[in-house]
Amino acid sequence: MEAEQPRWIMREIVFDVVSEHPGRLEAQAHGFPLRITAASHEELQHEAREALIAHLGPTHGTYRVRLLRQPPQPPASAPPVRPPSASGLPLSRSGRRPAAALAAAPWRG
Repeated sequence: MEAEQPRWIMREIVFDVVSEHPGRLEAQAHGFPLRITAASHEELQHEAREALIAHLGPTHGTYRVRLLRQPPQPPASAPPVRPPSASGLPLSRSGRRPAAALAAAPWRG
């Protein structure tokens, strides 16, 4: 006996948060011509559902709405962050300690 097939399939629409300023969030949908704005994350979720209802009509119920916030990126001009040296010895550009610095370092036992 075959397993019964689902009668409907839940689809998903993803909104990327493209602009985030205090009191104003803006998001763009993947694959749909929908762009929304709101004052908070909760309102953005509500606006996403409202935009989907206006765009798709009654079939909006078969869509799950998801908001994606991208992690903040450091400015392109910022130097890369290196972890501090555990021994306190200076590191070269390659990330290795120069042999002279290792030879001059006191032995810690």
